[in-house]
Amino acid sequence: MDDNEGAKNKIKLIAAYEELCLKYSTNYSTLWSFFQASNLDAEQTLLKAGHVESTVEKLILEAGEEHLREVGVLLKGDEKYPELMNNVKNSPQLLYFLGNPDLLKTKTIAIIGSREASFEGQQRAHKIAKLLIEHDYTLVSGLADGIDTIVHQTAVLSGGNTIAVIGTPTHKSYPKKNSSFQNYISRNHLLISQIPYLYYSGQSYKANSRFFPERNATMSGISKATVIIEAKDKSGTLTQARHAIRQGRKLFILNSCFEDKTLTWPNEYLKLGAVKVNDISDITNNIN
Repeated sequence: MDDNEGAKNKIKLIAAYEELCLKYSTNYSTLWSFFQASNLDAEQTLLKAGHVESTVEKLILEAGEEHLREVGVLLKGDEKYPELMNNVKNSPQLLYFLGNPDLLKTKTIAIIGSREASFEGQQRAHKIAKLLIEHDYTLVSGLADGIDTIVHQTAVLSGGNTIAVIGTPTHKSYPKKNSSFQNYISRNHLLISQIPYLYYSGQSYKANSRFFPERNATMSGISKATVIIEAKDKSGTLTQARHAIRQGRKLFILNSCFEDKTLTWPNEYLKLGAVKVNDISDITNNIN
């Protein structure tokens, strides 16, 4: 099969998945049941799911053929699908990616925190990220404002590797100001999204906001552990903390969070098995 034929088949595969997402409203549990009911592998199941010609046309209009030719897909059950995600309940059947998927096979650790990061939080994020790069970890974050961006930037500037798990389809970016940086990561590191193009484009901005907490489950799922730099009691950061605990992942919380007496969440997660971090060894000595 030549490259052109391979690209066409891949776009058909994406279109088939997009059709299912439109049908089942990206309900991962229902999608999982659909695939389980088939005696075929994931790719064959998708290509047999329906007539996709009209969906291919819509897909190309939405994302552009050139972009779709560049995008890769990781299907659940495929050897390239993140191994760590195999034990995550209701994980996405398909992940879209740009960049180097082999980074998923490295030592991955997520570092997250507030979008409106304090100056001290920014400094701590940079320090922790740099130290973990020195310990050969691939840094995972969400390319949001604040802590996420600092983590990715530190990885790049320190000569390390980074994975960005975004809350939009791969042809969109949020925040917009990170668009060029997202493009850089997609070409030199790894960009991952679980959000279907057509489902996203057919909804309002408000409805699509639910994809951001959903991607936190994936961000935790592809990582051996999550490190929280700082977060308020009602921060979206804690969505990932909850997922990490549920998925049996290590959760690390910087000691500075415990020192902030206005916060109640650090001690709540400490009781659930989180580890307080005073030194980088508190992280590196507690990951298998």
